Parts: sequence; C-alpha cells; structure tokens
Amino acid sequence: MEQLVGFADDIFFVEKEVVPETPGAKSGGRGIKLGTDSPLPPEIPPPAPQLFRIQRLANGRATVTGTDHLGEYLEKSGCVQGKVWAANIIFGSSKSNWRKRHNPSDFDFRDDGMVEGNGVTVKIVAPNSLEFIAEQQDFSIELVGFDPNRDVYIDVRKVAETGQ
Repeated sequence: MEQLVGFADDIFFVEKEVVPETPGAKSGGRGIKLGTDSPLPPEIPPPAPQLFRIQRLANGRATVTGTDHLGEYLEKSGCVQGKVWAANIIFGSSKSNWRKRHNPSDFDFRDDGMVEGNGVTVKIVAPNSLEFIAEQQDFSIELVGFDPNRDVYIDVRKVAETGQ
C-alpha cells in the first residue's frame, strides 16, 4: 500500500500572516474593549434600584413590601405608584405573554379576602392584576388564595405617574 504524503496540501492550505497580540486585548476576550483591561464598557449605567420585594409564603400566599430604596424614593416624590401581575405557570408552555394567559378559575383578585393592604391604596384592575399607591416605606400587600400545588409567577413594577 502506497502512502501519499502531502496529498492536497496545495488545495487546503491557507497562508495567514501572524500578527502579535495588541496590548490590552486578551485572547478570547469577549466583551473587552481594545486597549483596556475592563470587561464592561463604562457607558453602561447601573441597574435601577429595586423598590419592591416579593416574598412567597406557604399555603398559597405571597406578600409585596417596600425596600430601603423605596424610602429614599418616597423622600423625593412623596408617593409611588406600582402594579402587580400574577399568573400560574403552565408547565411546557412559553413564558411570553404570561400576563395574558391567566385563567380566572385559577384565582381572582376581585374575590373577597384575596388582597389585603396595609399602608397602601389598592385598586384591582383585572382578575390577575392590581395597581397600588404607596405613601410609606413599610407598606404591605398580602395576596392569599393561590393554589399551593402550582407555581405562581408574580411581578411588581413601578408605574410612571401621569405628568412624568
């Protein structure tokens, strides 16, 4: 049997010029600007501080409370408007548009005793969403009546007031 050495080298050979590395750029350095040792560009601002905390409790309950950052925000503005959404997570389905996938037979915030607020004004706008206005840092919204055997996704966010 005859061995072919160097067969097809001229077809598959690509000549590449070897260039030394530039200072500051590490090999495989994803996210690193040339000429710096910083992994992130300085133009990215820090994330906004979280004003609210969600705590899931046993027996299908959850609470929404304020954080220390909320106290600082209230000193500047006097009150904050927020919105809470909740929905059961359906296994195997996409989480996109999860707010629209709520089934009123799962739970309904309009039921008596499902929502209790302390130090906050609560307005229920849909079976799975409510709006609130907090004027003090130590407010709490308690949500009861979720199915304890299912995963409930709860989201709370600050809502821009009119005129801002």
